[in-house]
Amino acid sequence: MQLMRVSSTNINAVGYDPDTCEMQIQFKNGEVYSYQNIAPDVYQGMSTGDIGRYFASIVKPQRYTMPFTKLGPMPLF
Repeated sequence: MQLMRVSSTNINAVGYDPDTCEMQIQFKNGEVYSYQNIAPDVYQGMSTGDIGRYFASIVKPQRYTMPFTKLGPMPLF
C-alpha cells in the first residue's frame, strides 16, 4: 500500500486499500499502524482538514469496530 504524505502535527502519511477496507497511518515517530474495517468516507475524512483531530475523534475511539495492528517503524519520507 502506498502512503501519501499529509499535513499534520502528529501524522506523517496515510494510505488506503478500498478492496480490503484497510487504512495505514504513519505517525511522526515513524511507527505505522494498520486499521481494519475503514469505510471509504472515513478515509476521505483523513485526507482533508485537521487530520489529527479527525483521527482522534472518529477513528481512535472506535478501536473495537476499527481494530488496529502495529506494523512497526518505517523510514519517514
